[in-house]
Amino acid sequence: MNKTTRIAQNTLFLSIRMIIVLLISLYITRKLLEILGVEDYGIYNVVCGFVSMFSFINLSMNNAIQRFYSFEIGRSNYDKIKSVFNISVVVQLIAAILVVLLLEVVGLWYLENKLIIPESRYNAAFWVFQFSVFSVIPTFIQVPFSAAILAYEKMDFYAGVNILDAIIKLLLVLSLRFFSSDTLVLYGSFTLLISSANFLLYAVYALSKFDQLKFYLPLDKDIFGGIMAFSGWNLFGSLANIMKEQGINVLLNLFYGPVVNAARGVAAQVNGGIQGLVQNLGVAMKPQLIQSYASEDNNKVLALMYSMSKLSYVILYSMALPIIVEIKYVLHIWLGNNVPQYTSEFVVIIIATAFIGNLNSAVSTVVHATGQMKKYQLVNSFVLLTVLPLTYAALYFGANPIFALSISFVIMVFMQMVSLVLLKELIRFSILEYLRKIILPILYVSIISCIFPILLKFIMQESLLRFLISVLVSVMCIIPLSYYLLFDDREKNVSLNLIRNFLKLKKYGYN
Repeated sequence: MNKTTRIAQNTLFLSIRMIIVLLISLYITRKLLEILGVEDYGIYNVVCGFVSMFSFINLSMNNAIQRFYSFEIGRSNYDKIKSVFNISVVVQLIAAILVVLLLEVVGLWYLENKLIIPESRYNAAFWVFQFSVFSVIPTFIQVPFSAAILAYEKMDFYAGVNILDAIIKLLLVLSLRFFSSDTLVLYGSFTLLISSANFLLYAVYALSKFDQLKFYLPLDKDIFGGIMAFSGWNLFGSLANIMKEQGINVLLNLFYGPVVNAARGVAAQVNGGIQGLVQNLGVAMKPQLIQSYASEDNNKVLALMYSMSKLSYVILYSMALPIIVEIKYVLHIWLGNNVPQYTSEFVVIIIATAFIGNLNSAVSTVVHATGQMKKYQLVNSFVLLTVLPLTYAALYFGANPIFALSISFVIMVFMQMVSLVLLKELIRFSILEYLRKIILPILYVSIISCIFPILLKFIMQESLLRFLISVLVSVMCIIPLSYYLLFDDREKNVSLNLIRNFLKLKKYGYN
């Protein structure tokens, strides 16, 4: 199967996965708000969010391990893959144990002394915290297996596990009404159960499918040094991102309490669902981009980066535009009368920030391929972390949550400009060409295409019909405009080939 067809097939698998997972996740959120209530739902988000602050270690290692798998595959050096696997297993197990110990000390202190939680719900919050902490272990040690599955581009299995995960979560949430025990504690216990099941599925499949995943000693010191150096510098980026997201959660809790955390949790859920479909493209392209760099094909690296940026924008904007225009109606249909205050404004701000984040993701993937992470991560981490003192200052001087959250968008725009300058130092790359090929066409398409859905809002009364027409009009405007204003000749051919290859997938099968 040629590489273009493989990208098409993998994107299809991941998109089907994301559509199913998105629909299930949206329904899960509605049911959780009904069953737990706004206060308990806010407590769950802030407690589990604090635990996830420490997942930056796992995220950093996941990026490093997948990068080294893909790099060695690009060089057809399969013996080195064995070394990557062995080192990753040992490092992930040690990291999981250290993180659990750290959370049991620092996390418990913060839970008891800093988080604003009603006294009557403290015991429930404690047990939710404990279940979240111990779910770290299977989540960490599954990475050597799931990273191999992605590097070998076995997206069908990866998609299947994600769909199964969502279905199990739905069944467990629906079962909460049939138990007499504390539903918040019970739902917390499900996080540990699901994490353990995911680990077993990934491990069994990867060990049976890939011959290179065999454990042996001693470890390869050169590979160990490379992985640790890469993940060490990448650690700053992961830490900054997690601290930004969860730090804002903590600040909102400090100044406005758990109800605002619930609003941000719902907004993040909407954004996560939309972003998931966009990220499918990145997941499908990332292995080949890294392999192209390993084989020293700089032109293909840049071509994939540009295509990834543009296609990600088209997918995200096609879904986001009708949701932004009709946000109050969408939230009412989804959550009924349980929409927390500030939710609609939070959704718009978070999605706008996500647009810039997607552009940065394509740039970061190229930097990851080079392996030269030090300066890029140090500078960007510093820029991103300025969100926290600025947000704190805004809230301290009386700003409302909407203004405080908008600071993240401004910082993300600045960080993207910094990233382009840093990328120019690593590869042959023109910033002016990037602005001409990416930024300006995106602005043209965004401005022109939003006119018609906005006009529709003033012409028709709020209804399901208006929302569906808005979706249709948005897609019919964005796709043709993108094709003619955003894509160059090569990308037009790639897009047409992807469509043709989607139609031919049955010819190739699914293995």
